[in-house]
Amino acid sequence: MWDVARSTLLATLAVGEAVYSTRFAPDGSLAILTRGAIRFWPPGSIPRPADQTVRALTVDADGSVLTLDSSGVIERRDSILRTVHQVETGAVQGWAGQFSPDRKFVVTSGPLSVREVETGRPVANLSTLGFSEQGRRPVALEFDGRSVLAVGGEVPDGVWPVGDGARPTLIGGLPWGQRSSAVFGRSDREIVLGREDGGVSVLDISTWNQFALRTEHDRPVRAMVLSPDRKLLATGDDNGVIALWDTTTWQRIGELRGHTQAVTALEFSPDSSRLASGGRDSDVIVWDVGGRALWATLDGHTQPITPLAWRPDGTAVVSAGADAMTVWPLDARKALAGLD
Repeated sequence: MWDVARSTLLATLAVGEAVYSTRFAPDGSLAILTRGAIRFWPPGSIPRPADQTVRALTVDADGSVLTLDSSGVIERRDSILRTVHQVETGAVQGWAGQFSPDRKFVVTSGPLSVREVETGRPVANLSTLGFSEQGRRPVALEFDGRSVLAVGGEVPDGVWPVGDGARPTLIGGLPWGQRSSAVFGRSDREIVLGREDGGVSVLDISTWNQFALRTEHDRPVRAMVLSPDRKLLATGDDNGVIALWDTTTWQRIGELRGHTQAVTALEFSPDSSRLASGGRDSDVIVWDVGGRALWATLDGHTQPITPLAWRPDGTAVVSAGADAMTVWPLDARKALAGLD
């Protein structure tokens, strides 16, 4: 399969026998005629070249999908992942990226910049403030639309305001590389930090009060996310363990076990009732947060999961890995659950 726009090989589909004919259906699916069968490649799953891993992912209200890949290309795709708009930024993404909540801007690394989604034009270059360490890959980027929380990258760990002339609030205390994840907490002055030793701490950057959570993670915490209602925090470690935390008391209130390798991505549903997790084991799991139970396992990826995103109406999860990007409609799973 070829990417015509880029004149590059997209993927080789392993069919296992002679192919007599191929044809795309109107819905975007690919039909393959072999000696013994007609096989279909569904429209909701597209293969990706190994050098174009998705680094950032979000879904708009109409179901269209926005991505930033490792070659610095911003793409808008329709609900079945057909490209409708593409922008080359020229900013190679070594690790992380992040879209703003309104989906108008995206944070790119190499250099660390905020760019317009529609044009790719940089509106703020955070690496020009005199702190840049080129070649360091960020392990975590959070963007609330006003400030960028950056950890482990080309700029020192800290909160970087996007406004002209604004100076960053830097986070000291640990050597570079000791922090492995970060998210904004209940406000843009509170941040939650995960560490390589499995520790998790909460820091108020207005008072510099910091306290450690009583975590049982004993491996690096690679993924964390706050629920949309700001009441829950989920953290995932290299053992595949996910912990849930009450952000009012910061007490650990539950644990989810289902991944066999590191948890690499976490995302709450818009109503905070479910949690999607992706792992290095290539599994995507949807959890019932209130019941602390597995809700669905979404099989299909063959490579580790990078980012995850929910449709704003909660009816589908979009996952991306080094192998493919997939839309998982959850309506059928919900209907089946009602028959139990």
